[in-house]
Amino acid sequence: MKKFRIFLLIVLTGTFVLAAIGFFVTRGQPKITVDYLAEYNRISQPINYDPCLNAADLYKEAFDSFVQMPKQLQRGDRIYAKWVDDFNRTEQDLLQKWLIANTDCFQKFRKASQKPYNWAKRECARGNELISIKFLNIMIDSSDMSDAMAWNAKLNAAQGKYIEAFDDVLTIYRASSQMCTTSLFLIEFRYSLWFKQKAVETLSLVLAKTQVPAHLLKSFQQKLEEISDAHTCFSDFTAEKLALYDILQRTYVYKPDGSGRLSWKGMKDLSGYDVSCCGKGGWWLIKNWFAGPTQKEVKSQIDSYYEKVNTAFMITPWELHLKQPDYFEKLEHQRFDMLFLFVWGSDYRRNYYNYYDSQAQLQALLTMIAVMRFRQDKGYLPGELNELVEEGYLRQLPADPYSNKSLVYSVKGEDFKLYSIGNNFKDNGGEGGFLPRPLYSSNTSPNLVFWPLIEPRKIYLNRRQPIQESNQPQQKPSE
Repeated sequence: MKKFRIFLLIVLTGTFVLAAIGFFVTRGQPKITVDYLAEYNRISQPINYDPCLNAADLYKEAFDSFVQMPKQLQRGDRIYAKWVDDFNRTEQDLLQKWLIANTDCFQKFRKASQKPYNWAKRECARGNELISIKFLNIMIDSSDMSDAMAWNAKLNAAQGKYIEAFDDVLTIYRASSQMCTTSLFLIEFRYSLWFKQKAVETLSLVLAKTQVPAHLLKSFQQKLEEISDAHTCFSDFTAEKLALYDILQRTYVYKPDGSGRLSWKGMKDLSGYDVSCCGKGGWWLIKNWFAGPTQKEVKSQIDSYYEKVNTAFMITPWELHLKQPDYFEKLEHQRFDMLFLFVWGSDYRRNYYNYYDSQAQLQALLTMIAVMRFRQDKGYLPGELNELVEEGYLRQLPADPYSNKSLVYSVKGEDFKLYSIGNNFKDNGGEGGFLPRPLYSSNTSPNLVFWPLIEPRKIYLNRRQPIQESNQPQQKPSE
């Protein structure tokens, strides 16, 4: 009897193993049917592409010759230094030496920014797997270069060289505009907005710290309007969709009719992700493996999700708030119910608000310039923004994307206040500032105050030791 039980156990075990092997064999494996890297390079290349009009090589030359900011100044810059006078005398000398060392680099950067586009054929770290696309180093190099150009603008303005300062700011803005295409990845979209904000914040500091003549302000305003009119920074996230399509074909079983389900490889890839935050357990992975959505159904989920994301980006926060106040919350709940999108998709709320923050910030800068020109010409501040339009200082009232009205303007004594009500959709009288804010709670965000500038609290450390002569700017090593 005992031998029979052992024999029966062996037979059942063998049957189970054979059934499992048969299940895997009949289920199939993923198959790479589309080269999405090639597809991305195709759609991202500018129409009627001409290498002579491309800025990519010039930017690379600028990056290769770039001299990194000395560590002593980096420490001050990251903690509190926003203007030249925030450094002591020794540090100011080091700042000037560093910027002079980058003269040739800045010239290349300016020349590159004047090209109509900046495009490079992308490569991936792992074959043609789009999720491993290489662009982070380019973003970091661009960020360092924009920081240096911003400091050059501040130093020029502090020395009364306003034309040169404006040219530096416009260079940063033009460079960011070259990145504004419909084929952006999310990280590129973020950096393009960050560069625009860097340019606007730099010019705002120049206005706060110096007295720029009205005729120069007018010239800069016209040039900035021309650039902003020609380039609207918006992405339809096509690149993000292609990346998800590529992951899908690598993790789901291939069937010609799209009926393949999650593969064993895909199961292993997903098993490392914590799904408890969305109220799911390990059974969710097993369920998706055995009887989850097919490849075709997941692709439909991806398309539907990005259609809803694009719908949000096409309308202002105020319009979205009226249409559905909890739009992004519901969209996130839907994403959390779909395993593939939960793991590989992104939440675009922060990027959505950053996009419209940057729009409001640009409108605010143009308005601030117009107000200052008006005051210099007439000797007093305009009582309301309509006067700027009527007198020809502004083409139109500055739109606030959070109120469907103009930005809020008021005069107090010899100064004025200009702000957006922000994504709490309430006018708090200008309480707050243009600072990082909790975007996941729509009821706690302050107003976005553009003028007067609210400078961050200065934190002084023991930074006043003499700078050693050996601490000179070091050139970035060639790659």
